Amino acid sequence: MKAGPKTAVDGSPPPLRGSIRRELAVARFATDYIRVPRGHGVRKPLRLRPWQRALIAATWDAKPRPRLAGWMLPRGQGKTSLTAVLALHELLAGPEGAQVVVVATDERQAGLCHRAASRMVELHPDLESRVQQYADQLTVPARGSSFQVLPAVPKRLEGLDFTLAIVDEAGRVDQEVYEVVALATGKQRSSVVLAIGTPGPELDQTVLGRLRAHALEYPDDASLVWREHSAAGFEDHPVDCTHCWELANPALDDFLARDGLAAVLPPKMRESSFRRARLCQLTDQLEEAWLPPGAWAEVTRCD
Repeated sequence: MKAGPKTAVDGSPPPLRGSIRRELAVARFATDYIRVPRGHGVRKPLRLRPWQRALIAATWDAKPRPRLAGWMLPRGQGKTSLTAVLALHELLAGPEGAQVVVVATDERQAGLCHRAASRMVELHPDLESRVQQYADQLTVPARGSSFQVLPAVPKRLEGLDFTLAIVDEAGRVDQEVYEVVALATGKQRSSVVLAIGTPGPELDQTVLGRLRAHALEYPDDASLVWREHSAAGFEDHPVDCTHCWELANPALDDFLARDGLAAVLPPKMRESSFRRARLCQLTDQLEEAWLPPGAWAEVTRCD
C-alpha cells in the first residue's frame, strides 16, 4: 500500500463470472482475481477447496439465508485468507454500497484479514486499478463500498450498518464486542455476521461456544448456521491419533503440513492446548486432571 494522496481508480466493474450460487461465484472470483499472498502456492491463483466452498454454500446459499454464521476450525486452515476473499468479493460484487467490517480481539488481530486482502489487491492489476487502499480500509469509490478494520471497543462500534461483518477469533473476542456488532444486523436486506475462530479456554463462555451450544439445542433455527471441523467427541483418543488429525484438519497434507502438527505434540506444549487449537476438542484443563483422559472409564468398565 502506497502512502500519500490516492490516485483516481478505474470506475468500471471488473468482468466477473457470477452465479446465483454464492459459493460458485466466490470460487470463480478467487480463481480469476485472487493470487495466494504468501505461504503454500504463493502468487498462484487461489482455488477454493470443496470444504471451503461448502462453508460458503451453507451460509449464503441456504433458503432462507441465515443472519448469523459460526465457523469453528483449528489453527492452520486458512481462515484469514478465506475471510479476506469473502470481504473482497462483497466489496466488488456485493450489493451497491456494500459495507464490510472486521473486528477481533484488537485492531492488530482484525488487521490480519485487512492486510491479507490488501496484498491480494496488490497482486492483481484488475483489482489494484479499482480498489483504493488505506491503512485501515479498502474502498471502491465507484460502488460506494468499503472494507474497514474496527476497534474492539464496544462504544466505538455503535451505529454500524454493514452487509458483512466478520468477527475474527470468535473463540477469544469479547462478548460485548460481538453483541454490539450482531445487534446491527437487519438494517440491510441481506446482512450477515460471520463469527469464525478456534476454541479458546472455557469454550462455553465464549462467543463461539455460545453459538455452538445454541445451534445444537435449536437445530431448526434458520437464523443461525453452524459449521465446525473438529474431533470433538473423541477426546479419549490419544493426542497423536491420525483419525482425529484428519477429521479436524481439512487442510492437512494440502496447505497444512503434517509434520507441523507433530512438531508441537505434548510434552512440548500442554495437551489441552494442542487438543483445543489443533483438534477443536472441547477439553479445558487436561493437564490438571488427576487421571489422563479415558482412564476413569477404563478402570470402571464392567467386562
